[in-house]
Amino acid sequence: MIEKILQYLLRKWQNREALKTFGAQRSSEWKATRDSFLKKHPLCEVCRVKAEIVHHILPYHISPENELLESNLISLCNECHLVLAHLKSFKRWDRHIRETARLFRTKIDNFYL
Repeated sequence: MIEKILQYLLRKWQNREALKTFGAQRSSEWKATRDSFLKKHPLCEVCRVKAEIVHHILPYHISPENELLESNLISLCNECHLVLAHLKSFKRWDRHIRETARLFRTKIDNFYL
């Protein structure tokens, strides 16, 4: 059930019409920037599985001038993106996601079964 909800939210978020409601259009250079960033950073910065999302630390609809800056991007998997970067609501975002990613990465690395 949770997986279906997560998939629904991700489809809704990735829908270009939904993005227009925030009042910002993606740059024509976004796809190339995203693809290049994922090649350089192919793993989720938190859990080290394959990254599917290039997350804007400062959302582009708030700060479009930072949309293509690598310093404003972090690669994440779908789950870490929703849970950590957006705190389970796309209306929120963690301005300190790099620090949060490092903290959780350390916890994962030091976890013993």
